[in-house]
Amino acid sequence: MPLRFLAAAAALLGGLLAGCAPAAAPASPTVTLEPSPSSLPTRTPVPLFLGNDPATWDGEAAGVVQGGALMQTFVSEAATVRLIEVGVLTVHSGGGDDELTLRVLDEFGVELARASLRVAEGFDDWLGFGMPGGVLGVSVGRRILITLEGGQLDMFGWKHSDDFYPNGQAILNGRITPDRDFLFRVYP
Repeated sequence: MPLRFLAAAAALLGGLLAGCAPAAAPASPTVTLEPSPSSLPTRTPVPLFLGNDPATWDGEAAGVVQGGALMQTFVSEAATVRLIEVGVLTVHSGGGDDELTLRVLDEFGVELARASLRVAEGFDDWLGFGMPGGVLGVSVGRRILITLEGGQLDMFGWKHSDDFYPNGQAILNGRITPDRDFLFRVYP
């Protein structure tokens, strides 16, 4: 019985629609939207390469001292570097502010850039070093070395964690540690 009902309903509906011509779709108006500057999304720089994400940080840090005994290598994936961030925290309190210097070296040890920042005691976050002149040109696929040097007070530490970045290595006091990476981010 249900099949007869469906067949009858389909026949009735088909008969009603047979005499009707399909209605023409109404013309839709053309609208051009011009975004206002305030409605455009802002672009936050996304790291092109990432050493270690802070979520993976296991609480380890090496003391940043004068002379740059702490280093991290990475492989350049872009032809420019605009900003390098390193994960830094205060490890010795009571000394006041101090200066940290980030050096960028090529694979042969030639210094490509140097930037220094005054850092407040109590700092514990990503510390961003802009490249002199705004941008540093590098060769794609080449190994780059970054060093972090302390000022007079030796009060900061460079966070490091398990080997999260496969294309580089942490170097602590002249010793390559393939199972660790310092926390770093490079922005093209």
